[in-house]
Amino acid sequence: MPRALPIVVVLLAIFVAAGRAATLPELTDFHCFWTAGRLVLEGTDPYDPVRWAGAIGGPFADATGTVRPAPCPGGFGYPLSTAIVFLPLAAIPESVAAAVWAAVLVVGAAFGVALVWSAAGGRRSGLFLFATIVGFSQPLWLTTINLQFGGLLLGLVGVVSVAAGGVKERLGGVALGALVLKPHVVFLVFVEAGIRAIRERRFVPIVLAGATSVTLLLIAFVAEPGWLGSWVTELLGTRREMLPRQATAWSLSADTFGDARLGALFVVVVAVAAAWTLRRVPLSGVDRVGLAVCGSLLVTPYAGSHDQLLLALPWAIVLAVAFAQPAPASTALLTGLILCSSLLPWTLYAYALRARPDEATAWLVTAATTLLLAGAIRMRPVASAASSPAASSHTRARDRSTREASPGS
Repeated sequence: MPRALPIVVVLLAIFVAAGRAATLPELTDFHCFWTAGRLVLEGTDPYDPVRWAGAIGGPFADATGTVRPAPCPGGFGYPLSTAIVFLPLAAIPESVAAAVWAAVLVVGAAFGVALVWSAAGGRRSGLFLFATIVGFSQPLWLTTINLQFGGLLLGLVGVVSVAAGGVKERLGGVALGALVLKPHVVFLVFVEAGIRAIRERRFVPIVLAGATSVTLLLIAFVAEPGWLGSWVTELLGTRREMLPRQATAWSLSADTFGDARLGALFVVVVAVAAAWTLRRVPLSGVDRVGLAVCGSLLVTPYAGSHDQLLLALPWAIVLAVAFAQPAPASTALLTGLILCSSLLPWTLYAYALRARPDEATAWLVTAATTLLLAGAIRMRPVASAASSPAASSHTRARDRSTREASPGS
């Protein structure tokens, strides 16, 4: 019980923070999702800027009496399939829907933490430490108070990462398809899953993923046949104007050099350094999913620091490797993990609040995590990688193929 006490305290605090945010949902990103779903129910186009402005309302006063503008200016910034998922919540009062959504996010985050830790091969006794590390991370708290997708996405990524280890593969396919709710922060996870399906000749999970995402898209087209063009117009309009304020390499480059295009230099430097570190190192399926998460957040042009909660998977891999290392290396990895999960994000967040109008510097968290993950994988013994869940699944698949090819099988 003493080991679980920090987790209980953090979990209760997160529930309180989520509940408090749910009492003023119009100030959170949930207000955007709920409003879009409500407009779809009413047969109204959520990408129409005039109708959207009338439905989203604002400005609103927060708990301190400060007047703040409504979130999501312009129009709905997500695919219509995202609004379709919110239809059940849009059918009930927003205050009740926000409380339900807050509970979903907290539970999703809790399951996600447990799942990514299991996928990383972490020992059960280390789960409390890992949960504490994630519980004190800035991305978790920011996604909680904004009622953003982070908790749900982490749960889905947890299922996908477990499936990459050869467990619950069909469920992993459905979870992968559900990630289209916010595809721009995980798009390389789809690429990794496709490559894995071809390499291992196991297509059922990827078919299920495609069926899940296509079903959502088809429902969206039935509800509003012209939504795709309207969404692209929104992306090239208001959303494009919001890009300089995002936690991306492109925003950081615009601030540093005055040219967002030079963000490619930042991405290339980190990607080349990680690739050089991982040269001739065997990678498990979970390693590749973790690297795909990092890569997605490295290159995406639109992401907030709250999206970095998905880095919990790379953090889990780093901590699992740290437990298997002798003291000096273990201490170095644990120090790097605390830096990437808490010290650096909180410091950059405080700096942004006091000295700048955007989150551009938060991209450094993704860059640091990517390099730390590559270093941890490099330090892991080859035997450990070979005995990982993903490697075991590869072995089972190879043995199954051998048996099927053998005479009399």
